[in-house]
Amino acid sequence: TTPGAPVALRLSAHFTDTEFACRHCGKVKRPPEKLLKALELARSRHYPKGLTIRSGYRCTVHNRAVGGKPLSRHKVGDAADIPPVMTVAEAKACGFRGIGFQAATGLVIHVDMRWVKTTWAYDADGKTP
Repeated sequence: TTPGAPVALRLSAHFTDTEFACRHCGKVKRPPEKLLKALELARSRHYPKGLTIRSGYRCTVHNRAVGGKPLSRHKVGDAADIPPVMTVAEAKACGFRGIGFQAATGLVIHVDMRWVKTTWAYDADGKTP
């Protein structure tokens, strides 16, 4: 390890806290156990080479900078952006409650653990209608 570098805390078999840290300020907000379990299941079923978290927790500044919604689940810390591999049906079977997918491909790029189950499409620019 690099001297002075933060030490990653293992959250589950394959994920560490630094993967979910805000890309702007570095703040780490531990994702809920339900999200970690669903991500582990998705990894084992659909990502044989590993599942990279593209975005986890976001502070308000970072969320605004990337065009996130004001009430984004990323700000709560129970969301993850992931590579487009799973279908919506596969994501539902893993236990995700909020599921965002690419309209052009039908593949999932956002998962979260919101209270109400819902799905939505992102256009080619990554925006929702």
